[in-house]
Amino acid sequence: MHVIRLLILLGFLFSMGTTEVYAGRPKPTWQTGYLILADGSRLSGDMDYNWQAETVLLREPDGRIRAFSAGQVQRFGWQASASQKARLFVTLPGSVSQLPASPAFFEVCVEGSLTVVRRMKRTHGLFKRAYHNPIRNFDPETPDPHDSFFDYFAHVDGQFLSFKRFYVDIYLSRMAAYRQELQQFVQTRHLNEKSQFGQLRIIEQYNRLVERQMASAKTPVSY
Repeated sequence: MHVIRLLILLGFLFSMGTTEVYAGRPKPTWQTGYLILADGSRLSGDMDYNWQAETVLLREPDGRIRAFSAGQVQRFGWQASASQKARLFVTLPGSVSQLPASPAFFEVCVEGSLTVVRRMKRTHGLFKRAYHNPIRNFDPETPDPHDSFFDYFAHVDGQFLSFKRFYVDIYLSRMAAYRQELQQFVQTRHLNEKSQFGQLRIIEQYNRLVERQMASAKTPVSY
């Protein structure tokens, strides 16, 4: 009897999860952007990215929709509005165990000497897709509140350095030359070095420091 009740409960939960996925599935949020194919050719039009399927959609003027996977694309992007930062996605090969060996899309969050990319975490289990991922399908206009659903990496020299080991693999290993300046930056702005927000701000500041040093090195000395 208990087994029958358990099966009924599981069936109910599964049907509720399936109903939630289909009933609440968002439609594409089209943005005017561009797409660079693997052969270097450029396409422009209305675009959106499906995080779950890892597919970029391009809507053509006649209404037809074309879908592209990471193996077909070098990069794509758009700017939702003048007040929002331009969005850029690039195709990169995975090189560590938690990433795919085949090409995959990553969103570029920070550009510079240290580039930061992110990718939606892989979900496992029967109900996690339905209940635990608010993005589920198409890219939202403001994805930042859902940062916990992404894996962040510093992409350096073809390597993915996970934010899970930020202090050892990124801060100490890659930014030691500016450690004093970065510590002052953290203290002045009261940043939490263990938070994802704080870590992103630290990398942005590091990139600014590197850029300033490179610019000053190029400045001709007058006599």
